[in-house]
Amino acid sequence: MPNDPRQDRLTVAVLLIGTAFIALIAVLYPSLVPALGVALAAFMALAVFLKP
Repeated sequence: MPNDPRQDRLTVAVLLIGTAFIALIAVLYPSLVPALGVALAAFMALAVFLKP
């Protein structure tokens, strides 16, 4: 079922948890912000490239 509301909520929940974790790392270790930006860009490029 591609339009399952529970799957949509799970995806949003995972994204929010990941965002909070990355924000916590950025606050605790400000020197890692450029590396986090590069990692995010690489992840987004792979997500777009591998999207079915």
